[in-house]
Amino acid sequence: MRNLTIEDRALKGAVAWLCSLLASCGETISTYRKTTDGADGGRAQAVLERHCVECHGADRQESDLDLRSVAAMLSGGQSGPAIVPGRPDESLVLDMIVDELMPPEGDLLSAEEVAAVRLWIASGALESR
Repeated sequence: MRNLTIEDRALKGAVAWLCSLLASCGETISTYRKTTDGADGGRAQAVLERHCVECHGADRQESDLDLRSVAAMLSGGQSGPAIVPGRPDESLVLDMIVDELMPPEGDLLSAEEVAAVRLWIASGALESR
């Protein structure tokens, strides 16, 4: 067995550190997804149901936009897709909410409701179970 040089030991240590860092990141992301996909997805979709589906639902689809399902949001309306999973800042529905253009009538979304929609989109906009 050969003796390791200082450089070899440093490289070996750096590789071990990087591997442990990547492993912990993977677990953090996995935990994040597990906690955000279900509860916040359901919360975000409940927010959209409460504030948006009256004008963008089964009976009425202003601008040809249906917000009742992720598939319909991805399909979008006259202005394009309503959501871009993983990219809340590129998602039209969030832009309209944040800029207080939607809903045009009734109560605007609270900061907590906006945060739930943003987090849901950021985490991949998965359909709630």
